[in-house]
Amino acid sequence: MANLRYKIINETGSKSMEMDHGLRSYMIKVFGYMFFGLALTGFVSYGALHVPALQQLLFSVDVTGRVAP
Repeated sequence: MANLRYKIINETGSKSMEMDHGLRSYMIKVFGYMFFGLALTGFVSYGALHVPALQQLLFSVDVTGRVAP
C-alpha cells in the first residue's frame, strides 16, 4: 500500500511546523463550531418533540389536526 504521509520539506524545517500548528488550531476551532451547532440542533429537536410549550411555539395546529404555517 502506498505511504499516504506527505511532508513539506524546506531549508530550515521551522516554517512547515508553523503552518501545521496554524492549520491545527484553525481546524480545532472549526470542529468546535461544528460540535456546538450539532449539539444545539439536537437540543432544539429534542425540545420540539418532548416539551409541549415549545411545540406550541414552533407548530400551530388547525381544527382539522393539520400543521398550519
